[in-house]
Amino acid sequence: MTKQRNLDVQTPGGQIAGADDAQMSADEPKAPEAEAPKAKVAVDRPSRARYAQMGADEVDAKTLTAAVLTKDGWVAPDQSGQKGKV
Repeated sequence: MTKQRNLDVQTPGGQIAGADDAQMSADEPKAPEAEAPKAKVAVDRPSRARYAQMGADEVDAKTLTAAVLTKDGWVAPDQSGQKGKV
């Protein structure tokens, strides 16, 4: 003989047994949505399209954060002042 078990399976977007939508929405506090502060643009950097028009000698590698493709080829950021992993 086997015992029968009741399994409560919850699925995403499913209703919780015994829960009412009106009751659930009434229980939630309503707070006004505040806008997130906008980040200030610290450095005006050229776009990818602008780098594509530039020569490799015109790009300052010390100001780069990632490699960029110029009309002469790829220019990588200068990492000579950074400590390497041991």
